[in-house]
Amino acid sequence: MSDTAKPPAAPARAHAEIDLAALRANVRTLRAKAPGAAFMAVVKADGYG
Repeated sequence: MSDTAKPPAAPARAHAEIDLAALRANVRTLRAKAPGAAFMAVVKADGYG
């Protein structure tokens, strides 16, 4: 028996559609403008800011 209650699983609240062609174009642009630079992508929880 466990003394720790687990909250019920929350339903998924977010949906994301990624345009891979646009993503590839953006990566090509970044590489052309800043050759040799490292970069990373960030996905924000609320999409603002």
